Amino acid sequence: MQGYDNQCREKRAYGQHDLDVGSFSHGTVWDADAVYHIPEGYDPAYAAPLLCAGASVWACLTNNGIRPSDRVGVMGVGGLGHLAIKLGAALGYNVVALSGSESKREEALGFGASEFHRFPNSHQSTSIKPVKHLLLCGSSNVDYASLLDLVDTNGTIYHISVTLEPTPIPLVPFGQKGIRIQGCFITSRRNLQELLEFAARLDIKPTIMTFPLTKNGLEEAIEKLRAGNIRYRAVLEHKAT
Repeated sequence: MQGYDNQCREKRAYGQHDLDVGSFSHGTVWDADAVYHIPEGYDPAYAAPLLCAGASVWACLTNNGIRPSDRVGVMGVGGLGHLAIKLGAALGYNVVALSGSESKREEALGFGASEFHRFPNSHQSTSIKPVKHLLLCGSSNVDYASLLDLVDTNGTIYHISVTLEPTPIPLVPFGQKGIRIQGCFITSRRNLQELLEFAARLDIKPTIMTFPLTKNGLEEAIEKLRAGNIRYRAVLEHKAT
């Protein structure tokens, strides 16, 4: 037993089996081994995004030997990226935010990033001090060749959010620099409980927009999501009557 139940060969992922799980129910019965204790005083609305987006970036930030003061790049300041910045800064990393949108600068620095750079941008990658670790948190495909100057020698690229399209990788220059590419998705149950406790202890909260758990609330959330107007995670709330 290594504690990586999320990588079990016989796992049955939520949303991919037993599809009639009552997502819109007011109550349900679950195996105690498959639920998490939300620390007292921590709002479940903030805990919800940590159970998916938070779990993905937490696995990357805590399981790969990243050390305090390491330069950690976060590419994409969205649902995943904003949590990577907040958690990475809280862990003592030197977080470098990278986004194609200049409008994200102020928020990224407010989340705890020590630097913000617009990327990709003409000739800019050569002017950015290389990062030792680079988390890919955007929703679009990445030109790996453009990352060559951005990632330091013997650095690591973690693909957290990826498209299903094939991605060419320039193996020769990557090999010459010793750059690694590390898969990094959802974390284990043990690590996820540690994340909840860490976030509660340091009062780290995802930036969310809440909507009522109703047909109208869901449609409004989906409409804003498609328009790219969610900042930065949508949460459906059931209000007791």
